[in-house]
Amino acid sequence: MLQLDTATSAATDWNPNASERIFALAVSQGSVYAGGRFARIGGLLQPNVAATAESKPGSSPPVILPGTLAVAPNPTRAACTIQYVVARSGPVRLDVLDVSGRLMATLANHVQDPGRYTLTWDGTGSGGLVASGLFFVRFTAPGQTTVKRLAVVR
Repeated sequence: MLQLDTATSAATDWNPNASERIFALAVSQGSVYAGGRFARIGGLLQPNVAATAESKPGSSPPVILPGTLAVAPNPTRAACTIQYVVARSGPVRLDVLDVSGRLMATLANHVQDPGRYTLTWDGTGSGGLVASGLFFVRFTAPGQTTVKRLAVVR
């Protein structure tokens, strides 16, 4: 893939570093939207759809835009990594819920500044190690709410 430098009009190589195939790209207001069959893009966990900020030649890899929530591995047998991006300073909450909506664990519940964060969940809830099943990871921040499914296989 190529990118155009808007200052020089030179075409340079651009690699979004997707782990598998990208089927579609769209550009809107300085962002590149990628859709396809991938688990990682831009060095972050983000299955199937991602939005990346504009990347300049020689700059660091694109960053995933606010609102992103990624959980891997999924399914998991033990611990999993959760990545999320906060757009504005404010209260952030990251919860794990069972399929009935019962709170199993609160992984974050405090004010955070804008940025990318990574947590590890060890598969424990208030009653110890959770059983096999389907769970939901819910991320809430100012102006953002995202939910991802997580399968736990013991």
